[in-house]
Amino acid sequence: MKKAEKRDLFTHWWIDKIVYKKKEIFGKIMSIPDDLIYFYFELLTDVSENDLLRIERESEDKKTNPMILKKRLGKEIVSMY
Repeated sequence: MKKAEKRDLFTHWWIDKIVYKKKEIFGKIMSIPDDLIYFYFELLTDVSENDLLRIERESEDKKTNPMILKKRLGKEIVSMY
């Protein structure tokens, strides 16, 4: 096997591992309890204070679907890796 072929094979393997890990992390975030969404945003992301206040209000509002906030949280955390 040529060096370029080995490099390509390793690159594809590495990308598959990264994508798998991101999906795994995202899936775990989707399973957190709804009442912890705000705390995860506060502790694990770099969102602005204004965004945190809005997220806190939305997470306490019963009209807001928690899945929307969890998806945003998942995207924020996965984008850091």
